[in-house]
Amino acid sequence: MDIEVKPCTNVPEPPIEFDADHRAKWYDVATKIVDMNIYHEADFDMLKRYVVTMIIWERAAEDIAKNGVLVMGKTRPIQNPSFNAMMITEKQLQMFADKFGLSPKSRMGVRVNAKVSSDPIADFLKELNQ
Repeated sequence: MDIEVKPCTNVPEPPIEFDADHRAKWYDVATKIVDMNIYHEADFDMLKRYVVTMIIWERAAEDIAKNGVLVMGKTRPIQNPSFNAMMITEKQLQMFADKFGLSPKSRMGVRVNAKVSSDPIADFLKELNQ
């Protein structure tokens, strides 16, 4: 039995606890997946996790750009903790991107529901004549 899941056509509001950076990223990503006709209300929590993870990655990248991969520890240079955070979140982001069709590879497999014709009888007759 196939169950048809109809995608949402409106960009959902972000979680109320999101700050300005999270909200901006939410609208950016949510708009893309709604426009691709693949967002469903059931994706809300997954989208929330993606946005949170992306902000962690972006802030880690900013810290590395500002302070470098090595930072001064108590007695010697050590790896910037942001580097580890960036590497961990990179793997999670790839998984999220694949789930939401946000990578070239995943978009090859994204199926979008076809739009329903306004005149199915005319479409049927057109197919018969081909």
